[in-house]
Amino acid sequence: MGKKGGNRNKAKDGYDKPNKPRGEAGRVTQGEDSDAFSDAGSEITHLTLDDDMTSVIGEDTLEEDDAEFGDSPRDRLEEFLDNASHKNPAIRTAAVKNIQVLLTKYYLYETLDKWKTSVIELIEKNIKKSEAEAVLLSTLTALLSIQMGMDVGGSLEQILAIMRQMCADSSQPETVRTNCALALGICVYLSSEQPAQIEDTLQMLRNVWTSVKANSPSSTLFNAAISSWSLLADRSLNIRAVLSEHVKIVSYLDATALDMRVSAGEALGCIYEIAVDNISNAYTFPSHEHIVEKLGELATDSVKYRAKRDRRIQRFTFRQIHDFLRGGETPSEKLLYDMCCKFLHGGMNSHLKSNELIRDVFDLGAVCEEAEHGKKLTKHERLIQQRDIDRTRNIHRAKQRDKRSANFH
Repeated sequence: MGKKGGNRNKAKDGYDKPNKPRGEAGRVTQGEDSDAFSDAGSEITHLTLDDDMTSVIGEDTLEEDDAEFGDSPRDRLEEFLDNASHKNPAIRTAAVKNIQVLLTKYYLYETLDKWKTSVIELIEKNIKKSEAEAVLLSTLTALLSIQMGMDVGGSLEQILAIMRQMCADSSQPETVRTNCALALGICVYLSSEQPAQIEDTLQMLRNVWTSVKANSPSSTLFNAAISSWSLLADRSLNIRAVLSEHVKIVSYLDATALDMRVSAGEALGCIYEIAVDNISNAYTFPSHEHIVEKLGELATDSVKYRAKRDRRIQRFTFRQIHDFLRGGETPSEKLLYDMCCKFLHGGMNSHLKSNELIRDVFDLGAVCEEAEHGKKLTKHERLIQQRDIDRTRNIHRAKQRDKRSANFH
């Protein structure tokens, strides 16, 4: 699993000029060299870590433009925070959106540390006022955790309690519940070490995803809740209880919606990884061979009534999960990466270079001097930096493969 978040050394605000995101509405587009996803576009984030890394780092075709916030993102953040407390909801929400864009594009730890109390008070005061503000401010909470990690954890207790309540409340709009579920996963993973808070969040998320039927016409809430639950499951005090959910998860492998099947498959891979790491290198599920056989069927599914694109995505994803249960690569890093991308979008490029916490959880080493001081890199320097990131990541993943291989021989 990725390491617990926490800014061990408080870095200076890194506001190197990030690349504009490719893809519609700022969504991250997938690597074009993957034949398994060549026509998948940016509509699904269930990709390998390698493919996603390539899609947001070192793209020579991406343009740079900071005119939107001038030369001082820090000053603009303070200005937007003033407007975010305005009595007019339109002015308030516009300001929050601008804060989100800033925190997506730039690593602003020191400025946030200065204004942390104001940001938290803003969220606590307004998150229940409307559906729009609930979505915006739960996202802002996630971005705050991505920026500050454990250094903001003690201040988020009330907000996390509110988000758990809203996520669990079936009378709330699905968009609110879904966004709160995703935000809770990131916030608790990166900013909390309190057992009670972790267990409360896990139980609430479990109740949410198990309440969704496999033939439900909408799968967004299920996907968000089970993804966050899977991310946090490793922190549970009762690993056996987490593993007992595999029966329920397997039942969703026959779900009507493709993304529900994929989310269930990834959750199954994550809890299996937890079992191998915490119980036994030789751990197997009850009916393990049946589960592996089921995953194999999904990995080779050629049912004609499914769309060609859906079959391609399903085969690719379940081939990975099937291989992992047979001794392959760990799925948890990919899950964490996908969830960070949901909040950072195209800004993932900037954070991979400048955000100490993000680099830490993905084992990318210390922030390089150029990124930390906001120097604009040349094309050659970007290629060198990308090569260093690739090398670090590949060494880490090779160690994981060696460990899994040794475990299953």
